[in-house]
Amino acid sequence: MAPRPGRIRQLVSLLGTRPDYRRLALALIISRIGTGVSTVALPVAALRLSGGQSIPLGVTLALFYGPQMLFGPLAGPIVDRGNRVRVMLAADVARALLIASAMLADQLAHLYAISFALGIGTAFFLPAFQSVLPETVSERELMDANALLYSSRSVVDIGAPALGAGIIALAGLDAAFALDAATYVISALFVLGLARSGVGAAAASPAPAGSRIRQFAHDLVEGIRYHRRAPVVRDLLLLLAVTALSAGGLNLLLVLITSRHFGRPEEAVGLISTCMAVGITLGNLLIAYIGQRVPRPYLFAAGYWLSGGAALLVLGASSFAVGLALFLLAGFANAAFHAPPDAWVQEVADPAFRGRVFALRNVTMSFGFVVSTLLTGVITAAAGLQVTWAGLAALMMAGGVLALALPSLRAACRETSAAATPGTPGTPGTADPAQSAD
Repeated sequence: MAPRPGRIRQLVSLLGTRPDYRRLALALIISRIGTGVSTVALPVAALRLSGGQSIPLGVTLALFYGPQMLFGPLAGPIVDRGNRVRVMLAADVARALLIASAMLADQLAHLYAISFALGIGTAFFLPAFQSVLPETVSERELMDANALLYSSRSVVDIGAPALGAGIIALAGLDAAFALDAATYVISALFVLGLARSGVGAAAASPAPAGSRIRQFAHDLVEGIRYHRRAPVVRDLLLLLAVTALSAGGLNLLLVLITSRHFGRPEEAVGLISTCMAVGITLGNLLIAYIGQRVPRPYLFAAGYWLSGGAALLVLGASSFAVGLALFLLAGFANAAFHAPPDAWVQEVADPAFRGRVFALRNVTMSFGFVVSTLLTGVITAAAGLQVTWAGLAALMMAGGVLALALPSLRAACRETSAAATPGTPGTPGTADPAQSAD
């Protein structure tokens, strides 16, 4: 079933009817263009400064993504205790200055420092953004708002690295860094518009008396304890861990699947990535159409099973064209466990804890990817490509079983079915038992 044109128009109309959401969405999309350009420009700079050595490429990207895992616990309490829009603004301004300074980098150490600092900025920007989003739309529009953002991100993820490569080829590396810095400046201007509208004020309770370190430790501990009181938020975090552990390894093996299984040049992996991104975009449009009609645990389960099943079928596909179709299907199914969980968390999480909740989700995703990629490399060397790929696909499918087995998600599903009335689409799982008990 495809989303009807009228439904798509309704989805896009959010940008017209919700000015704060429009500013927030444009800030994310434009800054993400900068991030996409960075993932090409920084490794190219590292390659040139190192005289063509390959190790600095991996170090540069690891330093770019690592801070999201290391600084997430710090970002959460700060986002919750301060003004979230100002945190986003500071992150954008800092990233603009940092990436502009890359034009002056003449040593690898300088480039490494820039890459690491950029990652810190992103570690603060993302939980602040995810915490502000529920303030820009109604609760009922959260699914649509997240689906539209994930669709837009998929398009950007296809085009931004290619844009960066094209600019480097045509105008040079400094031009790419200049464009990158400009995207963060433009993003900051949209965020500034949010600040003027009064969005993003701190929702946390007053800080306890004592030193700043004691206050921070208190906020950090309370953020962890909150997950015990909010079972839906906790169990969605567990599902996210399954997603990260399975998807991280599968993504790592895409190059080997392309070259060893399909016998194609390694650069053909770009076609696979494009097919998956297109699938995710189409899947998010469908999610926006049916997301309020299907209980979310069922939606998650279908996504995990379809995505994992498509990955298993790849092993039996001898034709690269069939493989591309399966990756398109896998991307389409991926949409079921991206926007819907984020929307659900935004609906049920206490506003005072949103920063810490999303910071922990970002830490979990980053940590899961790191662990998965490390273990996948070791297991592939020991057991072979097909066994490892099949195991990761099975882990993905296990996520579907878990989505239906977790008590809080089952309870939310039953409550939704009991509350549904004819002619009124339900909002699955919008009440966290922990929240209603307070």
